[in-house]
Amino acid sequence: MSKEREQIPAPLSLEAVIQAAVETVLINGRHAPTLIVEGSNTIIRVELTQTPATAEGRQVQMLTVGALLREQGQLGTLKQLFHISETWLSIQDKAQTTRPRPFKDINRKEVLVISQFHPHDQATEVVVLEMRRDRQGELRELKPFALSDDIDFSYSPLLQAFVDGYRFGE
Repeated sequence: MSKEREQIPAPLSLEAVIQAAVETVLINGRHAPTLIVEGSNTIIRVELTQTPATAEGRQVQMLTVGALLREQGQLGTLKQLFHISETWLSIQDKAQTTRPRPFKDINRKEVLVISQFHPHDQATEVVVLEMRRDRQGELRELKPFALSDDIDFSYSPLLQAFVDGYRFGE
């Protein structure tokens, strides 16, 4: 985990975070899992350099990061969080009875997911961008990806775990 203070004026907007994430992906061809935390005192950006393989492990990681940032005492009151990550998305055809795991789905989509979470009211907003690569694996395009009704991003267990870790020390 690496941490740095951002020189971005508060309050952050989802649009500004999306723009920065898109620039990073277009320059580097990828985006490391990143958490941006806006508090009443400062904004902190945490690059999650070693991401656990399981959902439970990732939740524990976020709980720990929340507790560590609270312990450091720089943020103040949590205002909003952003989580940026790449993932595979598997879209189920209406005729399919089961959805394959994304890493096994030959029709999977590589996507960049940018989530905004407001701890005070649990409001979540999510933007998904499809990452299109050429045959050599070079990123060529980021395109807005429309989510179907059966994909629900309204609750983010990772961001809630961070908030729980942060509030644990209050």
